[in-house]
Amino acid sequence: MGELEQLLALVKQKEMEIADNDSNFEAVENKINKVAFRFKEMQSSIQQGIASFKQMIIFIDKRVSKLDKEAT
Repeated sequence: MGELEQLLALVKQKEMEIADNDSNFEAVENKINKVAFRFKEMQSSIQQGIASFKQMIIFIDKRVSKLDKEAT
């Protein structure tokens, strides 16, 4: 096998390694995107829960104030 053939074989091997690495990077990127999407969904859900909780606190405070006024 001549030097040119050896270099060509090495180039092909490196091309295969690059393709494999690209595939691995794509898989990792997809996993990261899925985790980020789930995180955003959870964050949104938590924010909605906090907003709902704040509304309930306001409602309870108003109700307590009304009951205090009625009691006096």
